[in-house]
Amino acid sequence: MPHLSVLMAGYRSGTTIESAVRSTLKAMPRDSELVVAIDGPDEPTLEAVQRVQDPRLDIRARAENIGLARQLQYLTDSTDSALVARMDSDDVSFPWRFRATVPALKTADFVFSSAIRFGAIKPRPSYPAPLNSTEVNFTLLMVCPLFHPTMVTTRAALMDVGGYRAIRYAEDYELWLRAAAAGKRLVKVAAPTIAYRLSPNQMSAAAGVFDPDRIAPDLWQNQAALAARMNLPAWGPDARLSLTAAQVESLLARTRPINRRYMRSQIGRHATVVSES
Repeated sequence: MPHLSVLMAGYRSGTTIESAVRSTLKAMPRDSELVVAIDGPDEPTLEAVQRVQDPRLDIRARAENIGLARQLQYLTDSTDSALVARMDSDDVSFPWRFRATVPALKTADFVFSSAIRFGAIKPRPSYPAPLNSTEVNFTLLMVCPLFHPTMVTTRAALMDVGGYRAIRYAEDYELWLRAAAAGKRLVKVAAPTIAYRLSPNQMSAAAGVFDPDRIAPDLWQNQAALAARMNLPAWGPDARLSLTAAQVESLLARTRPINRRYMRSQIGRHATVVSES
């Protein structure tokens, strides 16, 4: 039984998946496996993966298309490693990826990292500072600050919160909110560990993808549950996070000085500051 399973779902990624697979295998520790599910029918993607020869690579092809969230849960259920990580079929892992993230699991349940964005823009880094669990939770109330394909977690933590749910959009954001609301510790390390490809075809880039009528109700419910855990008022899908100036300062006081400017910018973009009455 490998200690680490890296999960990848491939669909219409025949031009990118080979580099994603090769770079991830290069970054993986020896006692690990990369399990790739091809959401078929998709012969070009399958053929691209099959060009890679490595005993740690496990390729699984499906005749029918079941979608990303269901593929990820299938891969989770059909592996048995102590640690679980994610990788997307159009990104590139850096060689130090797991050396930078796995050690953080000693004090956290889910670990993420920064990334270098590329593709639709000139390569540029994401926000480079680390985020502790309080800072991640605060930001999750407004926007998702975490790159899904940088995740590494313990299988126990992932299964304890119910794994991936079969929703079409934002399956990662829904999971992070659910985990944070359940009291799991989510952190982000500073080092970029992947090159993250931006594309106009990504679901997260689609116009209206986060409209209330396109998102599972559980996302909003988990967001409200996390707000309640942080002693903030809950809100519905037709409203943004509303904070008084006193609440803003109280929350900022719980974050580290290095991240307060970042937090203020997120509040300015994604929350509403209301006057106290």
